[in-house]
Amino acid sequence: MAAGILKISLDRPFPQMNVYHYKKNGQIFMFQNESADEVFYGNVLLPVSSEAKMVYYDAYEDRYGDAVCADRDGQLFVKLELEPGESAVVMEKQSVAGTVPHRSKREIIQACRQTFRTTGRFGLRQRKIIRNLKRRFR
Repeated sequence: MAAGILKISLDRPFPQMNVYHYKKNGQIFMFQNESADEVFYGNVLLPVSSEAKMVYYDAYEDRYGDAVCADRDGQLFVKLELEPGESAVVMEKQSVAGTVPHRSKREIIQACRQTFRTTGRFGLRQRKIIRNLKRRFR
């Protein structure tokens, strides 16, 4: 391994995944699914301490969500799900307060559908989520 080059790897082959790595006040990673039609669903091995706390940063909402992480043999894996053309920023948690667990768009939509099936209507929070998702993916 060349000096300064850190290994970031996916748990399954996905050549359309582009990864950018930046280090300033902690590690910052940007993942871009460049596929036009394939969803990436898997885990990413990050070159950070297995005890590091990682968060997703949602630039549209300007908020953070706790990443789902797993420690395997002293290595940190982060769960990642990206729709075609979607990107995600994952970074080391510094002094970010008030984060909630990150959910993929698929998980958010499933929760909205479940609420609708249960109650017969969308709540205020679900309507806001659907409106924001529609705005993002026009």
